[in-house]
Amino acid sequence: MSKVKMVTGLILIDARLSALNNAGIDPTQRERNKMLVKKIRVRGNEYYPYASGQAFKRWWRDTIHEKFGWTLSPIAREEKAAYTQGNPIAYEEDDVFGYMVTLAKGEEGKGLVYRRVAPLKSTPLISLFPQVISSDFGVFARGETAAEPIPYEQEAYSTVLKGTFSFMLNEVGAFQLGRGKDLPSPTEADELRRKKISKDRIEELERRARELLEEARKRGANITSDSITLPENERKKRIAETVGALGELTGGAKNSAYLTDLTPKFIIAAVLSVANHIFMDAIKASSGSTTIDLDILGEVVQDYRDSFLSPMFVGLRKGFFEDSEYDKVSAMREFPSSSSQSGGKVDVKFGTPKQTIEAIADFTKKMKL
Repeated sequence: MSKVKMVTGLILIDARLSALNNAGIDPTQRERNKMLVKKIRVRGNEYYPYASGQAFKRWWRDTIHEKFGWTLSPIAREEKAAYTQGNPIAYEEDDVFGYMVTLAKGEEGKGLVYRRVAPLKSTPLISLFPQVISSDFGVFARGETAAEPIPYEQEAYSTVLKGTFSFMLNEVGAFQLGRGKDLPSPTEADELRRKKISKDRIEELERRARELLEEARKRGANITSDSITLPENERKKRIAETVGALGELTGGAKNSAYLTDLTPKFIIAAVLSVANHIFMDAIKASSGSTTIDLDILGEVVQDYRDSFLSPMFVGLRKGFFEDSEYDKVSAMREFPSSSSQSGGKVDVKFGTPKQTIEAIADFTKKMKL
């Protein structure tokens, strides 16, 4: 396994009067016409709305497909399950977003399961502030209903959502062979015959393994007995496109009614040689305002100063923070600042959020995987 190279970052999204991820109809209402937003209760009656990690990654994936034209991995559906092709060589989304497929059902299926843990991971997008959830009322009043409009209700909120993501760069385009791993291996067939797996299933595995190896050879992949690694230029292209799409993030529920801008208004990120998500606590929220907690950030930099493979990238939209906070952040060129007596400083690259995301993508194109 190659040395860890991971982009980790934190983003803030300005969700003004939004309902980005809904929890379904309120079952306690007789008319059953009230749509609830997803929310968690942290202390007492304080609610924090959120968008699930699955929703966040769906928006990210859809943005990549729209912006870069990735080919959708075809979906196979059974009675209670659905899965993609599980072919990360041909389909970039299988590579970056992961999958689990089985080539057989029941007892036979236990020996024929292949799964890829997604290199791209994320937390939910959670409100920084507790919310008194609002109710937004509307009516359907067209055609025959105009005389007696049909009312409905939608929960909504106005807050700042915080999310953290990590992206294991060294795992993109690198696949392990064998049961329970990314892809089937041709050498598995003999072992499965000894376990009396049906001939049809073994032939299916062999066919699938041959097709994957053939596809890998066409792409110039490095192939060993237990791994397939795509050429570095293809791996870097997938990485840069995944990162770059974050700067144009779109999606979410109720777009026609609220049209929330999902592009990050703040981002802080870096490439590390460890799989730790060090920026999770870098933001401080109190009394309705948001600031960067420089004490926590300074502590993190000192703890992980030998693990930074890149500068610390900071992007901030002017007007999102208070002017004094913007001036403080935009003036940073290294952290801790040159006036600090502590060692282990890290260079800081500052820009708008989109400029910063593009700078991270450009950095990954130049680094050795």
